[in-house]
Order: sequence, then structure tokens, then C-alpha cells
Amino acid sequence: MNATDIIVEACVSTVDEALAAERGGARRLEVCARPDEHGITPDPLVLHQILARVAIPVVALIRCRPGDFIYSDEEIERMTGQVQHAIARGAEGVAVGALTPEGIIHRRALATWAWAAFPAKVTFHRAFDQVGDPVAALDDLFDYGVARVLTSGGAATAVEGTGTLRRLVERAGSGLTVIAAGTVRPPSVAQVIREGGVRQVHARLTSEAGTRALVDAAIRAGAGWPRPI
Repeated sequence: MNATDIIVEACVSTVDEALAAERGGARRLEVCARPDEHGITPDPLVLHQILARVAIPVVALIRCRPGDFIYSDEEIERMTGQVQHAIARGAEGVAVGALTPEGIIHRRALATWAWAAFPAKVTFHRAFDQVGDPVAALDDLFDYGVARVLTSGGAATAVEGTGTLRRLVERAGSGLTVIAAGTVRPPSVAQVIREGGVRQVHARLTSEAGTRALVDAAIRAGAGWPRPI
């Protein structure tokens, strides 16, 4: 692998942020509303405008409300419609996630959303950090064809979770992509990439300069580094 294999995914919530992140070198966007609440489903008009104006892939976060990830049947149905709408608009994929009250992945919800998104890519978002056994939980993601998982390794930050991130990368192999998330910043991204074994990172990015700083630091960290495990 070479430096160009490092991918920075930018979390954005406006058209201006999306354009700035693209100019700064982000290779993928996750679009959401209310990032201060860890994100909810974006306004359809904002998503449409971003899709019309950027050339890089766009993932739509699908989350009908802030709070926990335990959803009613009505909420699951509502988010299924949001998945279908985002894919119909041209999103490359969606980021979804649901848990049971016992803290395991809600298989029925995931199967419903994966079917609604097909053949677009599905990312399991940071609800994953609340499961009891993240390495074992990867099996559920494999079963439903999830392409990517967004995680801090269950820690407060990706830096603190590098040990679990590495175990996840080892378990995932070529089956899905582990994206490190959780306060990933230019000073810490090298540690996340090298100790966590990841080749993709996710961060809230709102400016071209901020995006460029993270992209440059990530590429430097990944240049010449051995292939992921």
C-alpha cells in the first residue's frame, strides 16, 4: 500500500462545510444534521445540495433522533424511509446503527436497513461503541453485508481505543473496513493509524485548512507504513 490509501472521511452538516472538506482533501463525506448531538438524519434539501456540488462519495447518517440507539418499530420504519430517500438521491451509502436493550446489535433493524440500502454501502456508526463485545459483534456486521464500521474501539477517543481498534482490524480482515473515529486530530492521527492498524479515519471537519491539516498528517503517518494486518 502507499500513502494514497489513507482515507479521511469528513463529518459535515452544511454545503459550505462539504465544499471546504472536499477542497481540503477529504476522500469521503458523512452528512448529518445537529452534529452537537452526535448527528441525526440530514435535511433532505441539504443532502441534495451537497450531492449536487461535490465529486467525492457521500454517506448520509440515518438517525431519527438524538439520544440512545434503542428504537421502536415506528422509528425503525421511519429510518427505513430515510435510507431509501438518501440512496435515491444518489448517496454512496448510509451510516446506521441500532442496539437492543441488552446492548447487542439489533439484527432485524440492521437487516431492514441493509435491504433498503442495497446495493449501496452500509456503515455501522458509533452505536457500535456501546456493544459489550465489539470483536464478536463484527459477526453480525458480516452477516448483513456491512461495508464499514465507525468506532473508537469503545473508548472515549480513538487514541485511547487503539488496542481494540487493532483487534477489530485483525478480525475484520478484508471483510469490512474499520474506520477510526473519536477526537481524531492532526497531532494524534499518526498514533491512531500506526497503533490501531487502520487506514481510514473519520473526524468532524468544518474548514478547508482543518481538513488539509488532518489529511496531511494522516498521509504522512501512512506513508511507507506496513500493510494493515
